[in-house]
Amino acid sequence: MVIWVHGYLYRLFYAEVMCEIGGLVFEKDYRKMGIGRGLIESVENWAREKECSKVSLRSSSSRKKAHQFYKI
Repeated sequence: MVIWVHGYLYRLFYAEVMCEIGGLVFEKDYRKMGIGRGLIESVENWAREKECSKVSLRSSSSRKKAHQFYKI
């Protein structure tokens, strides 16, 4: 089973520390089981501990199903 999330911190000179999710991967067979939500929540919690003002991610405009997931 492959499960992986990558979050990193960054700071722009005009903003507070922020967090971006650079990658979220888990096998198709494990979708709709709450695993993805749990991975996102763990990055959000980590970012909160680091006093981040924002958590964001980027997703290609062609990934419509992924966009629905990220709206949760």
